[in-house]
Amino acid sequence: MPRKDAVDIASYQSWITQADFNSLKTSGVKSIVVKLTEGTNYTNPYAANQIKMAQNAGLNVARSITMRG
Repeated sequence: MPRKDAVDIASYQSWITQADFNSLKTSGVKSIVVKLTEGTNYTNPYAANQIKMAQNAGLNVARSITMRG
């Protein structure tokens, strides 16, 4: 079975709850990558809450910015 050290999330996973982040941590996930932006016209409106919940679960948090050319 492949390792799941990190999971990436974006605004379409706005349904993820604190319990879900806690469950990810319990299952062995170490880090969450939160997509903050894409191009110049989109910002993830759930990013701050997603980051806070991941940190509360004891997960490392990385942030990603997607550029479009």
